[in-house]
Amino acid sequence: RDPRHSGPYAQFGHTGKSQTVDPTINKDESGHPLKHEFTRAIPTSQCMICHMHQPNSFLNTYYGYQMWSYETDGDKMFAEEQEEKSIKEQFDILDRNPEGAAQRGKWGDRSFLDGVAAEVNKDLEHTQFADYHGHGWIFRGVFKTDRKGNLLDKDGEVVDYDDPKKFEGVMPKLGSAPTALEVYDPANPNAGCFRP
Repeated sequence: RDPRHSGPYAQFGHTGKSQTVDPTINKDESGHPLKHEFTRAIPTSQCMICHMHQPNSFLNTYYGYQMWSYETDGDKMFAEEQEEKSIKEQFDILDRNPEGAAQRGKWGDRSFLDGVAAEVNKDLEHTQFADYHGHGWIFRGVFKTDRKGNLLDKDGEVVDYDDPKKFEGVMPKLGSAPTALEVYDPANPNAGCFRP
């Protein structure tokens, strides 16, 4: 969904549902390529469907994200009162996400998980969540700081931590590497890994 990470493929979302004409592929089931064909122009978001396993980071570090700690801004991610879940509800959550916190966290609900970046990020004080969450895991942004822990902008200037707009338009690790916005140019057929 985020063109910074998936270029022209953003319009297809991040659920892994195929757009292919191949009649053997179920178009209502997650986990399939957009089109069933050979190509060298695969968006990195497709790789992230599977290759984001924590704790080794894999592709996450290239995006500027890491596994969420279950603590940072946790007040937005856990219900105040825990609900008892049926065995089927527990199984459905564990089938997607085998770690125990998903049983108690709001992200055990697939509809909450699907909107976590769009709906929750605006209310977070300490981090921002990624717009992908394979296996039901949550990934948080890694932001540039100085040795004293001050949040820095792309030019190395201190950002006021109490500024409610401190994350607006910020890409994780901005300034450390070019962002996808800098790499992806839809008018340039040779632009980075986001070639259509």
